[in-house]
Amino acid sequence: MPRILFRSTKQNQYLSEIKQISGLSVDKLAFLCSVSPRTFRDWLRGKYNISENASSILQSKTGIKLPEDIEIVNDYWYITKGARKGALRRMELYGSLGTKEGRRKGGINSQLRRKENPELYRLLGCNLRKEFKVNYPSILFAEIAGIILGDGGMTDYQLRITVSSLVDGPYATFIISLFKKVFGQEPSWHKCSCCNSIDITLSGVGLIEELERWGFVRGDKVKHQVGFPKWIWSDIEFQKACVRGLMDTDGGCYFHKHKSNHLVYRNFGMCFANESLPLIISMAKVLKSLGIKFSLAKKSTRIYIYSFTEIKKYFKLIGSHNAKNVEKFNSYLNESSHRIFAH
Repeated sequence: MPRILFRSTKQNQYLSEIKQISGLSVDKLAFLCSVSPRTFRDWLRGKYNISENASSILQSKTGIKLPEDIEIVNDYWYITKGARKGALRRMELYGSLGTKEGRRKGGINSQLRRKENPELYRLLGCNLRKEFKVNYPSILFAEIAGIILGDGGMTDYQLRITVSSLVDGPYATFIISLFKKVFGQEPSWHKCSCCNSIDITLSGVGLIEELERWGFVRGDKVKHQVGFPKWIWSDIEFQKACVRGLMDTDGGCYFHKHKSNHLVYRNFGMCFANESLPLIISMAKVLKSLGIKFSLAKKSTRIYIYSFTEIKKYFKLIGSHNAKNVEKFNSYLNESSHRIFAH
């Protein structure tokens, strides 16, 4: 309720004049203003400021106008001034609040309170550390392992997967869905037109710490010469899923020409390339255990599967979740002839 702010003692003079001219008692004037007699007496003595509503009632009943030099203010108009005076006095007595030690203590206390009652702070809209917990190994997590080891990168705060925006759009959607199932958080993604790529990002210190607990390494994968996390070797299905994630990111299917008896044929091949030797060795070990024949390049950074019989075995035992690989495989499989022309 707005209040009337009089200059000096004019409120006392104004109300006294109304009382005298109207001939009404304090009790009757208070009744007109819908307040208690005590409140009206406080107004009369200048203890409190009269309300705008009460002054309008008195003015209409008596015809006595308000002085011109009044000011209409909102309720609690004095709080800002009082708070400022209180803050200045507090600083005068105890010094500035913004000390290094004080800020540090406040930050620590704030973090402790957030940890004690995280749901309350989430409701308040505060940023809290995300919780990531993978309770047990699974085929889905093993495939994520292959994706991370292939096209992924871990920093101190983020996990990022980068795929081609030209051919890997559906696969990017699959990765986002897979991450949400395993980590319980939907990653963000960004399409970069300048380099024809899609960046899929999941952020959180808790995520990086959890991945490290499962044997992943942050930083340059080639420099660290990373291999399969140990838990992958505990189950052949984990191994197959990890290989699938690797081949769908750092590998793929391709067509190449082959000449035989003056005829040119279109052949189908698969290739996995990586500069980390332990990954090449791990991939080769899994393929060999499944009876899939392959060739290893001289520099040991590429694995080729040339025979279409072996490729069919790969797709039967391991498969692919990258649409571009599946489409190429089915296209070649359904061709009536692979001969292109006579040479």
